[in-house]
Parts: sequence; C-alpha cells; structure tokens
Amino acid sequence: QPIKVCPSVGPVRQAGYTQVRDVRRHLLFLITLSARFSVKIQEQAATMPDKALFTSTAVVKPEWIDYNGHMNMGYYLVAFDHIATDSYFDFLDIGITHLQTSNYSTFTLGSNIDFIHEVVADDALRFTTQLVDYDSKRLHYFHTMYHADEGYIAATNECLTMYIDMETRRGTGFSEVQLQRFKEQLDLGKHLGVPAGFGRNLGIRR
Repeated sequence: QPIKVCPSVGPVRQAGYTQVRDVRRHLLFLITLSARFSVKIQEQAATMPDKALFTSTAVVKPEWIDYNGHMNMGYYLVAFDHIATDSYFDFLDIGITHLQTSNYSTFTLGSNIDFIHEVVADDALRFTTQLVDYDSKRLHYFHTMYHADEGYIAATNECLTMYIDMETRRGTGFSEVQLQRFKEQLDLGKHLGVPAGFGRNLGIRR
C-alpha cells in the first residue's frame, strides 16, 4: 500500500492512517520528559529556604569576582559573616547595637564553608540561618546561601561562636532572656533536623 506522511505523527499507512512509526518511542519520550520535569520541580522545591528560618539577602558585588569569572572563595566568608551572621545576631540582639550598649560581643571559634555552586556578579543571594545548638556561652549555627532567583544552594557555612565580655575579652554567660530567645530559635528549626554537612571534617575520600 502507498504511504502518506502525516506531519503530526510521521509516516502512516493510507488505509486508516495506521501508524508505522513506533508509537512506544514517543510515549516513552513524553513520560521521561515529564518525569525529569517533575524531578526538577521537586529538587528546586527541596532547595528553597524554609520560611521558619531567619532569612537575609544580598547581591554579588562586581569586586567579589575573581579571574575565574565567579565569586572568589574569600568573599563567600565576607557574605556569610557581614550579611548572614551580622543580620542574625542583630535579630537575636547580640550584634553591634548590643556591643555598643552593653560592652558584650561575640568571637568566632571556628567556621567551615562548603562551596557547592558558582555565583557571579549581580546574582541575587538569599541566606537562611538555623541555630543547631547552644549552651550557656556558645552558639552553634548553620547558614545556607541560595541563588535567590534559581533556588539552588551555592554554599553553606557552619559556625561556632562564644559570648565575650569585652572588658576582660574572655568568655561569659548569656542572660536568661537571651537563652530563652535561643531556645525559641532552636525549636523553630527542629523539624528540619541537622543540616546536611553539619559537623563534617575535611578529608580525601577513599
């Protein structure tokens, strides 16, 4: 029998337009495409910051870009410290205003940064901060840096800090009011569990 070409499905037989091309290939393609699209949406949803956590924002400055055309590793720390940490500590009332009025501040004891994805000049950033642990004089918290428009995680930063009496420049205890505020913050993040990468040690995997 002669063959006609139907532009929507390719070659078909004239009698009843019985399809010659393997329809299963088309169906499989559509199913695979749909599945990939669904997974991409789920992944993006999974990377978006939780609304319960404290959030701060920034834009990548041109002077933060190195010769590789992306934000230099040193400026990740600048962004985490000067934007995410400072904003969070202001929110907790242990930031710069607290120092100026009480002469108590915080010193960082340790910090880890994981570089996960590039960001470039003028990219919008979104930070979430989760308080993971605290005691009478220390806070252990975790920042996540997101690309604000595309939703992916660009980097994470884990920090341990101590409350400091600036007159003696030694550690001192938080007040009961501060400890209650920290408990509220800890409770907000409990449903999220411990962040991935928290407490990790660097090393070469074998």
